[in-house]
Amino acid sequence: MNNICFNNKGMRVNSLLFRALAKVLADKKTKSSKVNGSVPYSSLLTSAHMQEEINYQFKIFSDAAWVSKEKIGFGSFAVDKESNLFFEITNSKQVVSPLFAELWSIWEAINKAKEINLKNIYFYSDCQTAIKYLNSEVKVPWFLRDLVTNILHLAGHLNISRWYHIRRDKNSRAHNLARKANNLHSLMTTPLQWAHNFNLRHFNLQMVP
Repeated sequence: MNNICFNNKGMRVNSLLFRALAKVLADKKTKSSKVNGSVPYSSLLTSAHMQEEINYQFKIFSDAAWVSKEKIGFGSFAVDKESNLFFEITNSKQVVSPLFAELWSIWEAINKAKEINLKNIYFYSDCQTAIKYLNSEVKVPWFLRDLVTNILHLAGHLNISRWYHIRRDKNSRAHNLARKANNLHSLMTTPLQWAHNFNLRHFNLQMVP
């Protein structure tokens, strides 16, 4: 009889311990699935998307487009939450790599943003590879590392918290600005003149009137 009672007590103790352990594990799982103690992990993407229109102050869009056999045009613009235009840029440069062109367009845009002290920026480009470089999703080729490093260094001063890839048809305004570079005075009249102009214009942005 005593053995039976002992066994029953043992079973009760084991049952209680099991239930207590299960509760602890359940509580731990619940806590680990929350952000700041309130948002379930499964809702993170939805919540982040809903907060997108609240967190930024400015959006910048950029693009690059071939305007001649040897020259690429760059275009970018910045708007605030009310779609007020803060700047537009159109420029051109001799480059040999389309990826360099896309990144250079981004560099020109954020350099201008720094110049006029824009902060809390979301940046958009239709070049998926360039965005992956800036989000550290893929390895950057050696010949682009300095440019990417400079972009990220500038971005750190501007609180650029997000780099977004968008469809080309959603980036038509920046693309049209890049195409406008075809109407600018050519920098390619002679190699010597181009080199002189490049040295003068390397860090200067030409604004669209």
